[in-house]
Amino acid sequence: MSDHVHSERRERKDVQRNLERVLQAARELFAERGSDVKMEEVARRAGVGVGTIYRRFAGKSSCSLR
Repeated sequence: MSDHVHSERRERKDVQRNLERVLQAARELFAERGSDVKMEEVARRAGVGVGTIYRRFAGKSSCSLR
């Protein structure tokens, strides 16, 4: 396989790992404090930038974790 294929696979694994971290952080924060949690707080707890969340979710209303 080419290096390009290998790098794409690594990116996808990173994207999946970050998504899992974001979802877990959101579940925890929403359970602790309800829907008043800011997206920045979810990002901080997940260890990602807030842009990572907004690329996937437009906002809390687009997330079915509440």
